[in-house]
Amino acid sequence: MFGRRDNRRCAGSTTLPRGSTALILAILILLAMVACAKPPDAPANQRYGYENTTIVVKWDASAGADSYTVYHSDDSLPECQPDSDRSSCQVLASDIYSLTYTHRSPGAGGNSYWVVACDSSRCSELDSEGPAQPPPPAPLHVRATQEGTLIRAVWNPVPEATYYKIYTGPAGECDIFGGCTALDENVVGTAYTHDSPSIFRPRPPSRIKVVDRTQDSLTVAWQPATRGPDLPYYWVAACNSAGCSRTAPTAPSEPSSTHQRPVQIDYYQMTRRSQESGHTLIDSRPVRPPYVDEDLQPNAIYYYTVQACNDGGCSEESDESGGLTESDGPVGAPSIPQVRGHKYEVSLGADTAGASWKSVEKATYYEVYQGSNFDEEVSAPGTSYRDYDPETFFGAFAGASYKVRACNKAGCSPFSETVTIR
Repeated sequence: MFGRRDNRRCAGSTTLPRGSTALILAILILLAMVACAKPPDAPANQRYGYENTTIVVKWDASAGADSYTVYHSDDSLPECQPDSDRSSCQVLASDIYSLTYTHRSPGAGGNSYWVVACDSSRCSELDSEGPAQPPPPAPLHVRATQEGTLIRAVWNPVPEATYYKIYTGPAGECDIFGGCTALDENVVGTAYTHDSPSIFRPRPPSRIKVVDRTQDSLTVAWQPATRGPDLPYYWVAACNSAGCSRTAPTAPSEPSSTHQRPVQIDYYQMTRRSQESGHTLIDSRPVRPPYVDEDLQPNAIYYYTVQACNDGGCSEESDESGGLTESDGPVGAPSIPQVRGHKYEVSLGADTAGASWKSVEKATYYEVYQGSNFDEEVSAPGTSYRDYDPETFFGAFAGASYKVRACNKAGCSPFSETVTIR
């Protein structure tokens, strides 16, 4: 029977007959002594703790043990008696040759564990009323407050805890698949100050475009970010010698938890590249859109990116947008562009539409009209336009019509033929 010692009387000293009979009796006595040998002691210091969404069970080595078996129960009132029909535990893993086991899919409720040590013939007794020591409960009332460029996370004390671990991440879950980064894994006390100015970096500008041009300059405009950066989330685990609790999450404090913080932009940083050279920083000062880039070559294409900056650093670069300077001599109006219409399917929401055309010689920009209404100016070398706000009918795409004309400093061509998308 599992975990039970054999109650047969073990052989002590015996007077053996002489000859072959004595040899046979000696072998039988040896086998009986092996059968009566004491099984390994139950592993001491059984404990478990959470590591993100997994549970790690640990124990001390048992003398004479060849392997270990772990039992598990997720019952609220667990009882582990393997030979009883009333037992709520089951073998979770056997033939474990280390002093730790990772339970990768534990239940969301209570979890209890028992470990027995085994040799080649038997296992130690299982103490149903002495499961592995659990970790402390998770901290309660975890919250974060912004103090200037610092974020201070605090939580209620957990009496069983001797230290805490704190993690941070952009959102989602703090689990084995990532989503969070350890800030400090030995916090003594119930508060942590996160000093990381980069948290408050602005978002990158949007809709960067060339809106005007001469033979030696391009005017670049963009839309500043209207909302501040998403502040990080925090997770705290309470820990002691047994292990750590589940992580308790918090969202950033009000009003930051709405993620609609006012944006602080001190200056913009602009980068230009041409067809002949790589990216060059052309401005890093308190410039506001639009920006006039001067001393350029005539009839040349330039590309721009913009970053918004403050004390926390600079945003990611914006999308790149290009422009073409005018020629330095007389030029005639461009010819009529050849236009095609496009429909873009949107999985959630109304479909959108747009138009594209072949590049027209001498054109430095294009004007896109929807019906008789001006919609957008597209700077060369761009040759496409996407309308993200077409006409809709009860939330569905209702069709659109576009016509385009090519332009430069001398004027614009006649309109192209109208293309209709349904």
